This record gives sequence, structure tokens and C-alpha cells, in this order.
Amino acid sequence: MTGDDVTRRDFLRLAAGGALLATGVGCTSGSEKPKSGAGATTTAGAAANGTLRIAQWNNYVAGYDRWWDDDYTRRWGERNGVEVVVDHFDINQEPYHAEAEVAAQRGHDLFQLILASPAAFEDDVID
Repeated sequence: MTGDDVTRRDFLRLAAGGALLATGVGCTSGSEKPKSGAGATTTAGAAANGTLRIAQWNNYVAGYDRWWDDDYTRRWGERNGVEVVVDHFDINQEPYHAEAEVAAQRGHDLFQLILASPAAFEDDVID
């Protein structure tokens, strides 16, 4: 896979894999609680209107956020016919943003978790 032929599926797979690798979380589910149906409409709506919404913390590497927002995701979105919207937040506010999106049963399509335990939100994730 080269930088010029990345599909939406490849992009999402890489983003999810990187997030899991960064948090050290496995891919198995131990939850018996049924998944919420409210979030499914949010994702279906996002896919239908061609917008991918990403929430991630402000990176500490100078220039990374600008490159990610203005170069990489913009070019990827143009190639795949998807508008990519990236919202940044202070890393210390991450758990609060995640909890607010779960409480509202709506939010971003991808949410970068570093401080908060991804397992705490497992029942609210759309497969």
C-alpha cells in the first residue's frame, strides 16, 4: 500500500489499528451488554453525507496537527470523495469529551483515546 492508493477502508483500518496499538488494547469483547442502536443512525448518516468526523487530542509534535488536518486528511478525502473534519481537544479533557459523546449518543466517527480506558466505552462503540 503506497501513500497514493489508500482507500477509505485502509485509512479506517490503519487509524483503528494505530489507536489500539497506542493504547495496548486487544480486539476481543467480553461484554454481554447489547449494543446501543442509537449510534448506528449517526454512523449511517455520516456515511450517507460523505463526511468522516475525527476527534483527537492536540499533538505535542510541532506541526503534526497542521500536516494531519491540512495535508493528509484533506488529500485522502479528495481522493475518496469524503469530507474529513478533524476536531482537536486538550489531551487532559479526553475522558470528558468521550463521556459527553456517549451520554448524547452522538459524536465523532473516530475518537482517539489515550488517557481514558477504551474498555469503559466498549458497549457504546459501533462495530
